[in-house]
Parts: sequence; structure tokens; C-alpha cells
Amino acid sequence: MDHQPLPPRSIFVTVVAWIFIVLAGFATVIGILQNIMIATMFPAGEMQQAGHQAANAHLPGYASLMFNHVQLIFLLVLLVFFATFVAAVGLLKRKNWARIGFIVLMSLGILWNLAGLILMFYFLGTSADMPPDAKSQAFAEQFNTMRNVMFAFNLVFVGGFVALFGWIIKRLVSMETRSEFSAG
Repeated sequence: MDHQPLPPRSIFVTVVAWIFIVLAGFATVIGILQNIMIATMFPAGEMQQAGHQAANAHLPGYASLMFNHVQLIFLLVLLVFFATFVAAVGLLKRKNWARIGFIVLMSLGILWNLAGLILMFYFLGTSADMPPDAKSQAFAEQFNTMRNVMFAFNLVFVGGFVALFGWIIKRLVSMETRSEFSAG
């Protein structure tokens, strides 16, 4: 019987796995509670009626979409949390499917953050320079300053997450890290 020694387990994979087990586990519990709350406090019929009222009130289409599909949106978020938890546990056990799944989840996280940033720029960029009822120039300047601070904060925030998720992906696809994972 010729057994190959297992490659040493890197601290990187262990730390990333435990961080995401804790975060995704907590998020999954919160997601379950949110889904229970949404299902009991906001029945689908009432939310669809609110969605129709939002459409009739000429609110943006995304508001109507949210009202009409709020339960589905919260369920999808819960599924992402749970998938992240499962992938993190598999990552800790050095399963290759989990490494690949984690890379996919990190890639989706990058796309999600970039899409959110683009939407924020679109929605805040197309808003009026100041609210129509603003009468003072000082208020208008404060409003524009607040909007610019929001732009800057979100750029830094999204940039940080994109860099972090990209770095995790880079480490998980490296030959050194791949050698730690079993095919099972």
C-alpha cells in the first residue's frame, strides 16, 4: 500500500473557510428569520396589491418589481447565504467542488457589487441636483455634497470588496492552493 502524504493545509484556506462559515451561518439564520417574517407579516397578495399601487403612483419600475416579488427576492438571498455556508464548510474540508463553488460565489459577489455601483451612479446621477422644494442655496449645496460623499464612500466600499474577493479568487485558483484539495 503506497499512500501519498497529504499536502500541508494552508492557513489561508482555513481562515477564509472559518470566516465565511461564521458570516454565512449567521446570515443564513437571519435569512431564515427574514423569510418567516416576510411570509407572515407581508402576505403575497398584499405585497402584489402594493406593487400595483406603486405602479399606479408612477414609482420607478424597480419599486414595483420589489413589491411584486419580495418573497422570491428574500428566498433567493437566503439561498445565496446557505450556498456560501455549504461552500465554506466544504472549503474547510478541502473539497474541490467547494473551492470551485467558492470561486463562483466570489465572482458573483464581484459582479453584484459592480452592478450595485452602476445602479447607484445611475439612480443618484439622474436625480435632480436638489429637491424641488429646496429654497436655499445652502441646502442645495449640502444636498449635492451629501450625494458626492455617497458616491465616494460607495466607490471605496465596492473597490474594497472587489479587491478582497478578487484576491480570494486568485489564491483559490493558485497551484499551491489547488494541491490541497481532493477531487471528492
